[in-house]
Parts: sequence; C-alpha cells; structure tokens
Amino acid sequence: MIRRIALLAPPLLGMACSPGPDGIWLLEVPWEDGGGCETSITEDFTAGYVPGEAAGGRSDWTYSDSYEGADSLRFVQIETYGDGTAVLVVGDEAYPGVQAEDSWVFSFEKKTTETDSADHASGYFWEIVQTSQSDSTYTFSFQSRERA
Repeated sequence: MIRRIALLAPPLLGMACSPGPDGIWLLEVPWEDGGGCETSITEDFTAGYVPGEAAGGRSDWTYSDSYEGADSLRFVQIETYGDGTAVLVVGDEAYPGVQAEDSWVFSFEKKTTETDSADHASGYFWEIVQTSQSDSTYTFSFQSRERA
C-alpha cells in the first residue's frame, strides 16, 4: 500500500505545478458584501399599508441590518476545452469561462424571484415579491515558473 502511494505522488505533484489552468486549485476568496435584494408588496385593502409602515407612509420604526463575513477557502476545479473556453466548478455551481489574453475569466449572473401571496374569502389579496441577484466573476492569470 505504501509503495502505491509513493508511485502516485510524483505524477500528482507534477500536475499541480503545470502552468495551465486545468486541475484542482485552492483559492482564498475575500469576503464581499455582494448581491442585492428588492422587495415589493401589493395589497388591495382599503386604507391598508405595508406592515411596518404607519398609515400615510410614515413609521415610528427605523430598520437597519448589517452582516460581515470572513474570507473563505474554496477548492475549485477548472476544465478547459482547447477552443478558448472552459468551465470552473465551485462547490455545486459551474461558471462558463473564456480565455482573455493572458488570463481566464469565469462569470455567471444568478437571479431568483420568490413570491408569497394570500387570498381571503372576503376578497382581500396580499402579495410580497422578493428578487435577489448575484453576479459572480472569477479571473485567473497563470504564469509558469522556471526552475533555478
């Protein structure tokens, strides 16, 4: 068993040192306050108002929130196709990519819309729509190292 591991290690190390993008990489990704969320509420109640707002659009409440995160480490895999295109796999997400001069650029726009609504037997209708969008771009430059 130890001999098999010793025989496999040199080829694996050689692949990790190649100048091309193909392979599995460990990235340190800085935390970024990304994405945005828009919320809209529709209701048909006479003289009604959005919860959290007083009648007339004023409220006694002031809302705020914040979130800070830490940098993260991620294993990613890159597979090129030889025609200047490639795919980057990060977890369970895939990003299409293209070669741009001396770098590779992988990007994807993700948009989700969630709708919750309620209808009352008396005819009252209430709906809330939340839309969020996330634009992710990874840019890599690969340089070969010459041995001294």
